[in-house]
Amino acid sequence: MKSICVIDLDNIDHKFPLKSVTQCTRKKHILLYVKRCIEASVELPEGNIKHPQGKGIPQGGVTSPVLASIFMDIVFDKLISKGNPVNSFERYAEDIIVNCRNIKEALRLLEAIKEWLKSYKLELNIEKTNIVYCRKDQKYQQPFKVRY
Repeated sequence: MKSICVIDLDNIDHKFPLKSVTQCTRKKHILLYVKRCIEASVELPEGNIKHPQGKGIPQGGVTSPVLASIFMDIVFDKLISKGNPVNSFERYAEDIIVNCRNIKEALRLLEAIKEWLKSYKLELNIEKTNIVYCRKDQKYQQPFKVRY
């Protein structure tokens, strides 16, 4: 069984990814570039301009997966490795798959991840977060849709 989580970084406070990048480098020109990328306005498909207002990582930009990976590596990976060393996980940017042994463990871990996200003013992407059975010896079951 695996729990699939997608974290919505649209509301992340700009100070968190910037603080994460400062743990990787102290070079002022890199930090300035990262700050400019985070604070950049985005043109929506309708032609409207969306201003970040101090939160969110612009999606679709070349830096967004890198910034998400740095932030998640420093914060999430260390948290889950210390708090749940039994559960292996895979992650790309803000998409995470956590391996669990049973449904109770998956639900408990999902709740812990939700609480951790609250401390960073983040939340799970409800449409993309599921608990999925992945055993060969079980008959096919529909994904368990997490309800909030």
